[in-house]
Amino acid sequence: MFQSHFGEIAALLTAVFWTVTSMSFEAAGKRIGSLTVNLLRFCGVTLPNASPARVAIEKYGPEFAQFVTDAHEQGDTDNTEAEHQMDYTNNQIGRKYALNDIKEKQILPHLLRDREVVRHPR
Repeated sequence: MFQSHFGEIAALLTAVFWTVTSMSFEAAGKRIGSLTVNLLRFCGVTLPNASPARVAIEKYGPEFAQFVTDAHEQGDTDNTEAEHQMDYTNNQIGRKYALNDIKEKQILPHLLRDREVVRHPR
């Protein structure tokens, strides 16, 4: 039975993990702020030794990386449109850093200097 339903089980587990991840990022954003959460994500705290964008780009390409880094915004009704736009913009910056091969240790200094980083919703 397990083998005949492997795809369905994998899809269900994926949905569960995406939901838990989304809820975790939402709770963290409410507790420590969206910018801090995104800075930590960019710096690789969520995945050892690399940012999520870097891993997704290296393994699956830029289109998939965009899907992954923007996925937590889908269906989120707690954020304002300005907060969504801030997150999308900062996700795009993280993917740009990964595509430009900015090393993990260089990400935080780049984020602090980068005028494109949105620090507050507009």
